[in-house]
Amino acid sequence: MADTKAEKEKVKEKKAVMPDEDTRYRYLGFEVFPKKIGKFWKSDAEYDSHVEKVRAVRSFSDWDRDFSLVNTPDITATDRIVLTGSNVVLLLSTLLPWFSYWTTRGQETATWFGVFGLLGGALGGAFEVGTGVGLAGLCGLAVFISVPVLAILGLLILFGKGKDPDKYVLRLRLILRLNYVGLGAWLLAMVFTLAGGNIAPLANAGLTRLGESFTIVTLFGLISYGAIIPVAMFYLNAIKSNDL
Repeated sequence: MADTKAEKEKVKEKKAVMPDEDTRYRYLGFEVFPKKIGKFWKSDAEYDSHVEKVRAVRSFSDWDRDFSLVNTPDITATDRIVLTGSNVVLLLSTLLPWFSYWTTRGQETATWFGVFGLLGGALGGAFEVGTGVGLAGLCGLAVFISVPVLAILGLLILFGKGKDPDKYVLRLRLILRLNYVGLGAWLLAMVFTLAGGNIAPLANAGLTRLGESFTIVTLFGLISYGAIIPVAMFYLNAIKSNDL
């Protein structure tokens, strides 16, 4: 038993003994198990290329990485081009035919300016056709107002100069999101038209080839491409607001 106890004490002493500093550093320095370390760079050209990249990054900023969202502008050149095009097209749509219809004189068309002047007075007649058609007319009035207002304000804010870039982005985001109003009004007009109505008031106004009753098919037979273009532009502007 005594021998066993003595052996255990010797084992504990060996475990407690730590190597001296010289032995440790010799091992970490590969002096105990020496090994030839190969070159890190494949060639001098590769080393020179890496040095040039490091110098280029340091000349830009000591803190920034090669790519950082901090350095990304809120409004990129591509966004500015897209938004400029969408708002210009939205504004120019007022010069295009919004409605195409047949009268006793033949086929006629009406632009935004021609329809807008009659829309207010025609709302009463729209309710005579049907409640749904009247509500669709109110939505149509909202669309007519939204087209030039949102297009002009969008362009003014887009190319306006502000001292505070954060306020500039907030104003632009707000006016772009208001395009959801124009888009929603256009779609609601289609939904309300599904209720249908009496075709007689329109026939009495001199319109022909309308069918026996007013339906959504009748409406699509009356509207022209000038009234459809704003839908795409409303959608494009509204979607771009989500990127800001």
